[in-house]
Amino acid sequence: MFRHTIRATPASDVAAVVGELERKASRAGLDAVALGSVVESTRTVLRSLVEQGATLAANGSALNVTRDLTGPGYSVKVMFGNRPKRSFLDMLLGR
Repeated sequence: MFRHTIRATPASDVAAVVGELERKASRAGLDAVALGSVVESTRTVLRSLVEQGATLAANGSALNVTRDLTGPGYSVKVMFGNRPKRSFLDMLLGR
C-alpha cells in the first residue's frame, strides 16, 4: 500500500508536486493503472485548490482543506492551506 502526504499552498508548483508523487509511487511499485489514477486525481484536486486558494488570498481570505484520495493500492492525503499555523504561544496570547 502506497501512502503519501502532500502539503501545499497557493504558491505550490502543481506540476512539480505531482511529478514528485509520480516518482515516489513508481519507486514504491504501484502498478500502472493505479499510478495513472493517483496522478490524475491528485493533479485535478491540487490544481483546483491552488487556484481557489490564490483567488481567496488575493481577497484577504484563507482556505485550509484536507482531501483524502484513495484507490486500489494507494492512499494520498492532500493538505492545503494559505494561513500560517499559529504557534501555541500565539493561541495563548490571543494573537
